[in-house]
Amino acid sequence: MRILKRVGMVFLGLVLALAVLAGGVYLWAAASTDTSLVARGIMWGDADVDDWQRFPSRTVHASPRPVRFEAATPEWLSDLKIDDRPLDTYLEETNTTAFLILHGIFVRHILY
Repeated sequence: MRILKRVGMVFLGLVLALAVLAGGVYLWAAASTDTSLVARGIMWGDADVDDWQRFPSRTVHASPRPVRFEAATPEWLSDLKIDDRPLDTYLEETNTTAFLILHGIFVRHILY
């Protein structure tokens, strides 16, 4: 009986120590989101559409020579499926806020 009580106390002590440690890490992360990538990961987790409100930013001015993309809806786009669903259905079901398809030799040269 005495051994069980001692094991229980050790277990309780470990749980309390871990809780204090986790709390300290969380407080550090909350105070360090402006300077630490690790703190941002702890506090905010995965990226989402509200990241622009959380992370430091700067204004990027428009290029004097912007690349102009052709505004067209190619025929093959109406046949495009993602996860066996039509593109329109997929975008609606996943609450997609932006979707961009870049196609052509010019784009391949930029991306590679």
